[in-house]
Amino acid sequence: MISKKRIVVVGLVFAIGIGYLIVSAVRETGAYYVEVSELVHGRTESSGEGLRIQGLVVEGSTVWDPSGPQLSFVMADSAASVAVIYDGFRPDTYREGEKIIVEGRYDREAGAIQATKLMTTCPSKYVESGEDEDHE
Repeated sequence: MISKKRIVVVGLVFAIGIGYLIVSAVRETGAYYVEVSELVHGRTESSGEGLRIQGLVVEGSTVWDPSGPQLSFVMADSAASVAVIYDGFRPDTYREGEKIIVEGRYDREAGAIQATKLMTTCPSKYVESGEDEDHE
């Protein structure tokens, strides 16, 4: 029969292992959320840290190099704008003038975000195109 002491030791090792996995996962995926204007105007100490930022893709700012692949664009809020560089494929739903969420690191010297993840947002409300108005 297995002794109580052995069961406790195995349980503790298991609990410590699970705890370590949780802490390391949170550390890797944790991102500090800031506004574009906070980042650009230095109201936050986020240079070099992981961050999450939401803004609009500025019309006419997209440069897409499919051979890299590399996507660069400018994102803005109502008060400021910042360049974004993303080494990866352009999302299918990426559009200029639309909201986008970027995760990555801000290089204050270069004045740009090196993005590791891009997430496009969907419209919050369905709007009919009007194509079916003639069909009853």
